Amino acid sequence: MAGKTVTASVSEDIAESVALEAMREERSPGQIAALALRFFMALPRDARASMNALDNLGTPDERRRAFNEVA
Repeated sequence: MAGKTVTASVSEDIAESVALEAMREERSPGQIAALALRFFMALPRDARASMNALDNLGTPDERRRAFNEVA
């Protein structure tokens, strides 16, 4: 599927996680990122706003626990 390129900066931990998961799923890191973006953009605006608020609070471990509770 041809599309438009979008660039994002992520932490080393996220980049490593994406690379590992891409290898496990026999996909490219870009395919993993595109899937994540499609999922995020399909969420209702209020859900995205809540995720953004959570991302700005607490430590990385606290954010991970909060996201895991939602998932």
